[in-house]
Amino acid sequence: MGKMLLGRKLSAVPALIHEVLVAPPAPTDEITRILVASQTFYHDLVYDRALACLEDALDKWTSLCKNGEPPIEVSLYFHCACGEIEESIGKDDEALAIFKAAQCISAWLPEDHVDIAIPHSHMGRLYYHAQRYDEALTEFRRAKQIREEILGTDHLDTCTLYNNIGAILLIQEQLKPCVELFAKALEVFQKELGMEHPRTTIVRRNLSIAHSELLTIPRTLPTLPPPPPKPVIEKPSGKKKKKKKGKKKK
Repeated sequence: MGKMLLGRKLSAVPALIHEVLVAPPAPTDEITRILVASQTFYHDLVYDRALACLEDALDKWTSLCKNGEPPIEVSLYFHCACGEIEESIGKDDEALAIFKAAQCISAWLPEDHVDIAIPHSHMGRLYYHAQRYDEALTEFRRAKQIREEILGTDHLDTCTLYNNIGAILLIQEQLKPCVELFAKALEVFQKELGMEHPRTTIVRRNLSIAHSELLTIPRTLPTLPPPPPKPVIEKPSGKKKKKKKGKKKK
């Protein structure tokens, strides 16, 4: 069943594109193998084993750090990865708390560090699935602004946010701006990833949904303005002036 679109149902539900979370280079082969195992368990929907692998990898990584704390990028990755798993399990409150903590961690990164956008994007997805669309839009737009400034408008990660923002605007019946965002994302995905890539397929489908919604909008003729009032023409009074009678000359 489609989502409600201001009192009526969408023909289909627009889909988000998930962030591709990439782990920083691990300091040992053992930690690398544990991270690969975590990703495998996650994709196989074995979430408890995926989470256990993440915790094991983080403990081993932390033990190698001189001050007992991993680098900021490493801490940010593990928070977002754990938040993804909690969200997949259905523990939205726990996931939201982790993503908020990840935002606090990202604040320690340099202002021009692209990873600052990641927790905003994760929170946007979480709010979207909770149908908290205004909050989702705020988070996605913040992530978009960061990536446009650092990566540009033609980057794959930036266009991922174009799709996700477009999905919200489609639900909110802002059809023209959502079509523009989908079209931009589709152009980049087709060029960089090809016609059959999952990201290309998702945004192409979303664009098709938006076009279908545009066709259902009733077209009405514009209301003509009222005709101008007729000018009032004053008529002459009709009284003729009497000619003065002069004396006749004899």
